[in-house]
Amino acid sequence: MSDSKAQELKLQLEQVIKNSDNDKLYNGGKAVINLLPGGSLASYIYETYVKSPANQRLDNFLLNLVDAIKEIEDKVESFSADSPIFQTALISALSTAMRHHQEQELAALRNTVLNAGLPNAPEADIQRMFLNWLDEFTSWHLMLLRYLHEGTYNDLQLVRDDLELKRPFYNQVLQDLNAKGLIQLKEVYVTKEKNEKYERQFGSLGIPLPIPQQIISGYELPYRDTNLVSFKKVEDIDAIVRKSEYYYQYGSQASKIERVTDVGKLFLDFIKNPLKK
Repeated sequence: MSDSKAQELKLQLEQVIKNSDNDKLYNGGKAVINLLPGGSLASYIYETYVKSPANQRLDNFLLNLVDAIKEIEDKVESFSADSPIFQTALISALSTAMRHHQEQELAALRNTVLNAGLPNAPEADIQRMFLNWLDEFTSWHLMLLRYLHEGTYNDLQLVRDDLELKRPFYNQVLQDLNAKGLIQLKEVYVTKEKNEKYERQFGSLGIPLPIPQQIISGYELPYRDTNLVSFKKVEDIDAIVRKSEYYYQYGSQASKIERVTDVGKLFLDFIKNPLKK
């Protein structure tokens, strides 16, 4: 995409945002598709995502995407906007962007399009999985996944400050990420005692019974509770925060727990701006 064509596209898109009448929307849409790779793809994108006034929420997304494509074309020679895998990612991202408005999610979508045009991009089926997850995930999913992978002390404070109100939601997010194999929550065995009393037991050893003593009113003989129950528990957000606090307090790499899987790391890499890697 040449500098002049990119600038022309941006100006026309800005005009579309300021004016909503059908003629200018049509002209702005044509400006978009004229600079996208492939005639049939361009027509499809126009008819599906640009023509309808109801889809004007894509205006800013498209403007930012055009700027990003122009920048990466200038800086990365191996980037290709003509590859089928890039075009598929572009269509998927446009469709998903219509259902999201938070900048963290839209930025991740833009980055997937840029990464799809690079030669080392994940294969098409993996990209499709990742894009489907982006459509399903909230900004909390992305925030917690990034925090578990490369979070700073400031990130820990943000999570901790919101914990009282968002605890059940954060725990659900962790379960979602764990179920998709993006993270691996640690499992521990916990042993607890039930609040049930049994008669005092002395075992089968032949030891003499203690000499009976006078029972004092209000005094209860001690009981040995043998009803211990062990069960497996998956760590929750509170456990993760506690362990993170310990890590930042003592600064020991040995105390840092790796929870993000290889799949999770690949996903994070795919939604990261390729110019900032």
